[in-house]
Amino acid sequence: MDPRVTGVLHLIRRNPRTRLRDPANAAARNDLAIGYSKIGLLLDATGKTAEGLAEQQRATDIHRGLAAADPISSKMKAELASDHNREATLQAKLGMREQSLGNHARAVEISRELT
Repeated sequence: MDPRVTGVLHLIRRNPRTRLRDPANAAARNDLAIGYSKIGLLLDATGKTAEGLAEQQRATDIHRGLAAADPISSKMKAELASDHNREATLQAKLGMREQSLGNHARAVEISRELT
């Protein structure tokens, strides 16, 4: 793995002092999810799509929890819909057709709730 990616992953996952690990801080959790998503995109861009999908799934899980904790937040719903789209794209690249279609459908469903 690219040493830059490894370094970022280390900072996010293993540094117990980071504010991003505070489960009570929704803004920090959102930042963490965005970080995982960006790492997923970077891994995909470097040919590591399966690893990128795993990171994107972490982002989706965090945003799913944030959206459940604040169901009226359109920002969290929009983040979750975007996460489902990114997951679907990576799954499609990996030949995971059914999972990809399911994530696209969830993204559309969430997006419709926002309009």
